Amino acid sequence: KNLYDYLEKENIKISKKSLLDVGCGCGGFLKYFKEKGFEVVGNDPDIKAAKFGIKKGLKIDIIPGEKMAYNQKFGLIIIIGSLEHCFNPNSVLEKCWDMLEEGGIIVNEGRYYPISESFRWLNSNHHRFFTHVSSQAIYLKHGFSIIKSTTDPVCGGNTGRNGGGFAFGQKFKKNK
Repeated sequence: KNLYDYLEKENIKISKKSLLDVGCGCGGFLKYFKEKGFEVVGNDPDIKAAKFGIKKGLKIDIIPGEKMAYNQKFGLIIIIGSLEHCFNPNSVLEKCWDMLEEGGIIVNEGRYYPISESFRWLNSNHHRFFTHVSSQAIYLKHGFSIIKSTTDPVCGGNTGRNGGGFAFGQKFKKNK
């Protein structure tokens, strides 16, 4: 709800009501956006979490982001707390570029270093951390225009993810 409301508050328009959630876990974002009339698809390599969402009627593929392949274009792609877990974030963002429609929006949330205490958990599960600069740089590297980068509590202040930052980008082929 908070992300949806934030997009509206910031006047970030989603031209096509379709959502891809990369690293969707059990599908909380999918469920909410589906209730708002979006066509939704997600993926996550965590079998237990994904199966929980699938049992709730959500379309979730049990795969890592690097293996996703969808034949449709999405108006909105979100990667909430997942890009730092990917082995190859560049591969994931290349796929996102291909699957995002022209003018579509991409949102990445990650635990920003050094403001997040999470840096203590750089391990086999967290392969990297982002900053305002690196979040924007990786978007620019893949051709996305930067809409906004913020440490505002976009998804609410009670998410248990202190130190999170959000990067909002948009796809325009002319920028690639």
